[in-house]
Amino acid sequence: MKRKRTEWEKGEADRFWERYKDIAGEDTEILKKTSIGQSTLSTWRKMHRFPGADDAVKIARVLNKTVEWLVTGEDATGITQSEQSLLDVFRLLDLRDQEDIIGTIQGKIERAKKGDILSSSENA
Repeated sequence: MKRKRTEWEKGEADRFWERYKDIAGEDTEILKKTSIGQSTLSTWRKMHRFPGADDAVKIARVLNKTVEWLVTGEDATGITQSEQSLLDVFRLLDLRDQEDIIGTIQGKIERAKKGDILSSSENA
């Protein structure tokens, strides 16, 4: 006999789907990039259910979010919202452009390190 879902469980699942909707908007992208069917998504929402772990991972990857964030609304990565925004934009770039950006950042870090060494030796 199946256990009846509590109101708390239903509420948590509903919040999952609210976060999903905030990021995904329409289901079109999820349906295209995963093997999850429209009727399956609809059933989960109507029944106040979470997707299984494997499907939650697929959804999270398409949305560039963690499963933890989808489930709880919190992310334990320690990444700030501005860092996440930067990462989201970075992921939209092709590999060559990503490598160019990484090179630029590494160059700026090296220049900053040299500047710190020069400025600290000037103050000595």
